[in-house]
Amino acid sequence: MKVTRRLISQLLAGGDQVLMPFGVEEFEVENTGNGAEEITLVVPRPSLVNLQEKELKPTDQDSVYVGIAAVDGQQHEEFESAGVRGVVMAATKTANRMALAVLDLPGVAVDIQPYFCLNKFTGDLLLNADGSFFEKRQPLVRSDYGAAISLTFTLEAKATMKIPVAVVLDFPEQVYIDGATFPRKYLKSFKNAETRVVDLAKIALDSYPKWWDRTVTIQERIFDRIQSTAAYKGDRAGAMRLTG
Repeated sequence: MKVTRRLISQLLAGGDQVLMPFGVEEFEVENTGNGAEEITLVVPRPSLVNLQEKELKPTDQDSVYVGIAAVDGQQHEEFESAGVRGVVMAATKTANRMALAVLDLPGVAVDIQPYFCLNKFTGDLLLNADGSFFEKRQPLVRSDYGAAISLTFTLEAKATMKIPVAVVLDFPEQVYIDGATFPRKYLKSFKNAETRVVDLAKIALDSYPKWWDRTVTIQERIFDRIQSTAAYKGDRAGAMRLTG
């Protein structure tokens, strides 16, 4: 098997999507063998919701801050809407939410692990023979969590399948060190705050092929310009040597 992972950004998308807080990871799975294979792809992500700021006092400077995952108040919920399935990671102490989502693809069985402990992921991400998660747990206080999606499918010999996974960070407020807060610009595009994180996931999964095409086009233009410039300089240097 060969797995290619592409990180596809919206930064060159143009329009309002440039400032939207999402991206897509596309997994391209290729069966290089001579027989059909059953594949299970597991995509885990730690929750970045309600990160706690901890101050350290190293000897070489006054202070430094690190972010550590929250250990209480997690609220992770599965969702299924308009051909998109996933999990929303939220918390009781913040309006921030994060989503991990996939398309409902023909022939692909999807299972979701709403909570896996970051320190015990080898146990929480155990799979049954059919690719589903062995056990679903509820969160415990003083434990940090993430969520995961498993995708199981049969891939024929020499066949290839592309699996896009959307990651959304719906953090609606920019908070500054002096306590000032400002709403982020992308909020103007979404009237319903309750469905916003799921709506963002749908937009990402629908739009990412255009992002990829536009990114490749721009990169090819830059590459062609660099090549033509290098060729021009090489020809000019050669001409100068001949005339000299």
